[in-house]
Amino acid sequence: MSIKGPKPYVVLAISTLMLSGCGGSKDTARADRAPVLGGAEEQSAASASATVRSGGLTIKLTATPGRAKTSATIKFQVTASAQSAAGALGYQLRYGDGTSAENVVPQFCVAGRGTPVLEAWHLSHRYKAAGLYRVSASVYVNCTSDHATATVVISIA
Repeated sequence: MSIKGPKPYVVLAISTLMLSGCGGSKDTARADRAPVLGGAEEQSAASASATVRSGGLTIKLTATPGRAKTSATIKFQVTASAQSAAGALGYQLRYGDGTSAENVVPQFCVAGRGTPVLEAWHLSHRYKAAGLYRVSASVYVNCTSDHATATVVISIA
């Protein structure tokens, strides 16, 4: 079975576009070097999760369940913490089937060092076709170059 979803260079182009703006990253990591399950990972029928740290930013992506039938609801949780955020946290979740979700962040920056921030986003998705899907969550701190991407693979039968 092959993994469905965009080629790695497409993810890089979208991540670079998403991070442009107030302090967007100039050194976006190459998507083709990102591990499939990124950082500390866990995978089972119950869930698939990955935790990634980059600079002062830590993100965790969890998909529940990690294996499911076609049209079943898969719940995704993206959790992010930043040690010193000079702006709002933004995310983009790519489901691996050509669809995605993202939040819109305000384009303002906090003067000074910033503050610790913890955010969690809960989303759900249904897959129409069986296969393996590479799901990635990219999180960034607006007004800084802090960004990270966690990736999990889920199985739909």
